[in-house]
Amino acid sequence: KDEFVLEFPSGYIEFNEDALEAIKYLKAKGYKIVVLTDWLWECQVPLLKKYGLMPYIDKIYTCDDQYLKKNPKSAARVIEEGCEEDYVIIGDSLKDDIAFANHAGIRSIWFNPEGKKNETGFKPTLEIASMLEVCRIIA
Repeated sequence: KDEFVLEFPSGYIEFNEDALEAIKYLKAKGYKIVVLTDWLWECQVPLLKKYGLMPYIDKIYTCDDQYLKKNPKSAARVIEEGCEEDYVIIGDSLKDDIAFANHAGIRSIWFNPEGKKNETGFKPTLEIASMLEVCRIIA
């Protein structure tokens, strides 16, 4: 099954209940859930626990143990070479999440609830306004 790499909003956390529903849906379908974050382990894990996400997560990559997502070298640690088609990253940052996907050669879903215009050179595979759309896209 594919692995889904999820990222939380940059700068601050505003928990999105729809994200939890999407994670539950993907997990029930047999997908692996991987968190890839530029946050430190000691900051990220307590948030995942606080919002009840830890039971659904298979692997966590933090900036403690790898390059930041913007660095093309970060993909080598996370993405199994030759299996790029098995991965999808879902994230809210074009310059971090979608850049990572573009460098890694994997599919990406840009979570863009505010309908911002993409003025970067990074191209998501898909764009969604609600995390619940993931459940429709990944049937």
